[in-house]
Amino acid sequence: MPSSRKNQTFLRPLRHQAFILGRDDAGMADVTALARDVRSWAGSWSEDATLAVISHVDDLGQAAGRDLAFLDAVPRLLAAPWRTWVAEVQVQNGGYYQYFWNGYAPIARATAGDFDAMGAVEFAVVQRDAAAAFDAVADRLDALRAAPSPPYGVAGPYQDGLRIEDFSAQDDAWSRAYDDQPVIDLIGAWLAQRTGEIADAILAT
Repeated sequence: MPSSRKNQTFLRPLRHQAFILGRDDAGMADVTALARDVRSWAGSWSEDATLAVISHVDDLGQAAGRDLAFLDAVPRLLAAPWRTWVAEVQVQNGGYYQYFWNGYAPIARATAGDFDAMGAVEFAVVQRDAAAAFDAVADRLDALRAAPSPPYGVAGPYQDGLRIEDFSAQDDAWSRAYDDQPVIDLIGAWLAQRTGEIADAILAT
């Protein structure tokens, strides 16, 4: 049976996702107020502060209709926390198979670069390995992703794809890195070191 600590580690990103997605109808944050808050949190950074920054970027994505191209217009200091948070939520929930099935291949390698920038070498290595594994089967998985969904309760394209590549090796490597440091904590530590730059980046959006 999983330990209590591991249960909590698994559930944290799901709570964070629920918190952020639950704000979809709240409207865009006042960027001036958020930037001011970010500056004021210098020296006392918290998980709520991390989620506030990620939520702002998620709001930008929501306004763009969830097209990942919205990240092209987002400063990297803001895009990096969002991309790595997406990896955490997706992989912790359903493994790399879910991450790629849900359409995040276009940002997979940029996310590896974000992990590098955060000093998270283990995550960067597994992210690149997962991207390479996806590239090897991308045509077949993408064809399945485009197939019609079957009736509820009937096996279909999603299950068929698992027989092509289940990313189990990458999931195991991710879990080892995650046991050392959950990604949300990694993001928070990185943001806490550059509150002034993050505030300026928010104002630029």
